[in-house]
Amino acid sequence: KLRLTYLGTNCLHLQDGETRLLIDPFFTRPSLFALLRRVAPNPSIIQNCLERANISRLDAVLLSHTHYDHALDAVLTARLTGALLVGSASASRLAAGGGLPVESCLRAEDGRSLSFGAFRITFFQHPHLSLNGLGWLAGGNIEKPLLPPVPAWQYRQGEVFTILCQHPAGNLLVVG
Repeated sequence: KLRLTYLGTNCLHLQDGETRLLIDPFFTRPSLFALLRRVAPNPSIIQNCLERANISRLDAVLLSHTHYDHALDAVLTARLTGALLVGSASASRLAAGGGLPVESCLRAEDGRSLSFGAFRITFFQHPHLSLNGLGWLAGGNIEKPLLPPVPAWQYRQGEVFTILCQHPAGNLLVVG
């Protein structure tokens, strides 16, 4: 049975009883004041949120882009659940900074489809929604491995994807 659970902010948990996917995990949710300093994933908050959502394992963590409010907790979530991290080149640099093995990362590409169980996941590149002239603040790519804690603006957007999740029981289009 296909099930979609909203876990707050941008985070979606999609499962069918066999395959479990998580899109844009963001559990730590630093305060506005914290955003003026450096941000980092909070392992105890992430673990608590995963437990409350009854998530012990995932097949994949999918990233629409790498702004902090979509990707801050992605690497640790992938590590804790044994998931493959799928996203842009910037996502790969987050993974490298967080010590996720290269074999646990997969690069998303425009029009590329991946299969996870009965799910067919296709990434379509598109521009980020307008940032009202603030695109310079967190636009562009993450160019080198990023090791938190870092200023939130260093979570640059990278390539932005719409994610089409197709399943025999229904489809979902995620615009991050």
